Amino acid sequence: MNEQQKPIGYWLKEADQALTAWLDRALAQFGLSRLAWQLLNIVQQQQPVRLDSVSTITAVLADQATLRMTVTTLVEQHWISAPAEHTNLLACELAINPAALERFADVTRLVHEQRAQLMRQITPEAYQTTLNVLAQLIKNAEVSNAA
Repeated sequence: MNEQQKPIGYWLKEADQALTAWLDRALAQFGLSRLAWQLLNIVQQQQPVRLDSVSTITAVLADQATLRMTVTTLVEQHWISAPAEHTNLLACELAINPAALERFADVTRLVHEQRAQLMRQITPEAYQTTLNVLAQLIKNAEVSNAA
Protein backbone atom coordinates (compact mmCIF):
# COMPACT_ATOMS: atom_id res chain seq x y z
CA MET A 1 0.00 0.00 0.00
CA ASN A 2 1.50 3.32 -1.00
CA GLU A 3 1.22 6.50 1.06
CA GLN A 4 -1.76 7.84 -0.91
CA GLN A 5 -3.82 4.67 -0.35
CA LYS A 6 -3.70 4.70 3.44
CA PRO A 7 -7.12 5.23 5.07
CA ILE A 8 -8.17 8.55 6.57
CA GLY A 9 -7.87 7.16 10.12
CA TYR A 10 -4.16 6.66 9.51
CA TRP A 11 -3.76 10.26 8.32
CA LEU A 12 -5.77 11.64 11.25
CA LYS A 13 -3.59 9.85 13.80
CA GLU A 14 -0.41 10.73 11.94
CA ALA A 15 -1.42 14.41 11.73
CA ASP A 16 -2.39 14.55 15.41
CA GLN A 17 0.88 12.93 16.51
CA ALA A 18 2.94 15.20 14.25
CA LEU A 19 1.13 18.32 15.48
CA THR A 20 1.57 17.28 19.10
CA ALA A 21 5.30 16.60 18.67
CA TRP A 22 5.78 19.86 16.74
CA LEU A 23 3.93 21.99 19.29
CA ASP A 24 5.49 20.19 22.28
CA ARG A 25 8.96 21.03 20.90
CA ALA A 26 8.04 24.67 20.28
CA LEU A 27 6.45 25.10 23.72
CA ALA A 28 9.17 23.29 25.69
CA GLN A 29 11.00 26.59 26.29
CA PHE A 30 7.98 27.69 28.33
CA GLY A 31 7.61 24.36 30.15
CA LEU A 32 4.35 23.68 28.30
CA SER A 33 2.89 20.90 26.18
CA ARG A 34 0.24 21.04 23.47
CA LEU A 35 -2.40 19.96 25.99
CA ALA A 36 -1.27 22.58 28.51
CA TRP A 37 -1.47 25.24 25.79
CA GLN A 38 -4.96 24.09 24.79
CA LEU A 39 -6.11 24.27 28.41
CA LEU A 40 -4.51 27.70 28.90
CA ASN A 41 -6.34 28.95 25.82
CA ILE A 42 -9.68 27.68 27.09
CA VAL A 43 -9.10 29.25 30.50
CA GLN A 44 -7.99 32.55 28.96
CA GLN A 45 -10.97 32.74 26.59
CA GLN A 46 -13.63 31.77 29.12
CA GLN A 47 -12.22 32.81 32.50
CA PRO A 48 -13.23 32.20 35.09
CA VAL A 49 -14.09 28.73 33.87
CA ARG A 50 -14.76 25.34 35.36
CA LEU A 51 -13.09 22.83 33.08
CA ASP A 52 -15.65 20.15 33.92
CA SER A 53 -18.28 22.37 32.30
CA VAL A 54 -16.48 22.56 28.95
CA SER A 55 -17.58 19.38 27.21
CA THR A 56 -14.98 19.51 24.44
CA ILE A 57 -12.19 19.05 26.95
CA THR A 58 -13.05 15.61 28.26
CA ALA A 59 -14.42 14.43 24.93
CA VAL A 60 -11.47 15.36 22.75
CA LEU A 61 -8.34 16.56 24.51
CA ALA A 62 -7.50 13.97 27.15
CA ASP A 63 -8.77 11.65 29.84
CA GLN A 64 -9.65 12.96 33.32
CA ALA A 65 -6.40 11.85 34.94
CA THR A 66 -4.25 13.54 32.29
CA LEU A 67 -6.35 16.71 32.47
CA ARG A 68 -6.09 16.81 36.26
CA MET A 69 -2.32 16.29 36.15
CA THR A 70 -1.86 18.99 33.48
CA VAL A 71 -4.04 21.52 35.32
CA THR A 72 -2.17 20.77 38.56
CA THR A 73 1.11 21.51 36.78
CA LEU A 74 -0.28 24.76 35.34
CA VAL A 75 -1.34 25.86 38.83
CA GLU A 76 2.04 24.87 40.31
CA GLN A 77 3.86 26.79 37.56
CA HIS A 78 1.64 29.82 38.26
CA TRP A 79 0.08 29.90 34.79
CA ILE A 80 -3.43 29.67 36.19
CA SER A 81 -5.03 30.50 39.52
CA ALA A 82 -7.42 28.31 41.46
CA PRO A 83 -9.25 28.92 44.74
CA ALA A 84 -7.09 27.94 47.71
CA GLU A 85 -9.81 25.65 49.09
CA HIS A 86 -10.23 23.60 45.88
CA THR A 87 -10.57 19.84 46.15
CA ASN A 88 -10.91 19.15 42.43
CA LEU A 89 -9.13 21.43 39.96
CA LEU A 90 -11.48 20.41 37.16
CA ALA A 91 -14.51 21.48 39.21
CA CYS A 92 -13.42 24.90 40.46
CA GLU A 93 -13.19 28.27 38.75
CA LEU A 94 -9.85 28.81 37.06
CA ALA A 95 -8.34 31.96 35.56
CA ILE A 96 -5.06 33.01 34.02
CA ASN A 97 -2.73 34.13 36.79
CA PRO A 98 -2.23 37.89 36.35
CA ALA A 99 1.50 37.35 36.89
CA ALA A 100 1.54 35.04 33.85
CA LEU A 101 -0.11 37.42 31.37
CA GLU A 102 3.17 38.53 29.81
CA ARG A 103 4.37 34.92 29.47
CA PHE A 104 0.98 33.98 28.02
CA ALA A 105 1.34 36.74 25.40
CA ASP A 106 4.84 35.45 24.53
CA VAL A 107 3.52 31.92 24.09
CA THR A 108 0.63 33.19 21.99
CA ARG A 109 3.07 34.98 19.66
CA LEU A 110 5.20 31.86 19.36
CA VAL A 111 2.18 29.68 18.56
CA HIS A 112 0.99 32.14 15.90
CA GLU A 113 4.46 32.18 14.31
CA GLN A 114 4.66 28.40 14.38
CA ARG A 115 1.15 28.06 12.95
CA ALA A 116 2.03 30.39 10.06
CA GLN A 117 5.06 28.23 9.33
CA LEU A 118 2.96 25.08 9.51
CA MET A 119 0.40 26.48 7.06
CA ARG A 120 2.96 27.23 4.33
CA GLN A 121 1.76 26.03 0.92
CA ILE A 122 -1.77 25.44 2.27
CA THR A 123 -4.32 27.89 0.92
CA PRO A 124 -7.12 29.14 3.15
CA GLU A 125 -9.54 27.37 0.79
CA ALA A 126 -7.73 24.03 1.10
CA TYR A 127 -7.65 24.38 4.88
CA GLN A 128 -11.38 25.17 5.02
CA THR A 129 -12.16 22.24 2.72
CA THR A 130 -10.20 19.94 5.04
CA LEU A 131 -12.14 21.21 8.06
CA ASN A 132 -15.44 20.76 6.22
CA VAL A 133 -14.59 17.19 5.19
CA LEU A 134 -13.52 16.27 8.73
CA ALA A 135 -16.67 17.83 10.22
CA GLN A 136 -18.82 15.86 7.78
CA LEU A 137 -16.98 12.62 8.57
CA ILE A 138 -17.63 13.18 12.28
CA LYS A 139 -21.28 13.98 11.63
CA ASN A 140 -21.69 10.85 9.49
CA ALA A 141 -20.04 8.69 12.15
CA GLU A 142 -22.23 10.14 14.90
CA VAL A 143 -25.38 9.50 12.86
CA SER A 144 -24.25 5.94 12.18
CA ASN A 145 -23.46 5.38 15.87
CA ALA A 146 -26.86 6.71 16.92
CA ALA A 147 -28.70 4.32 14.59
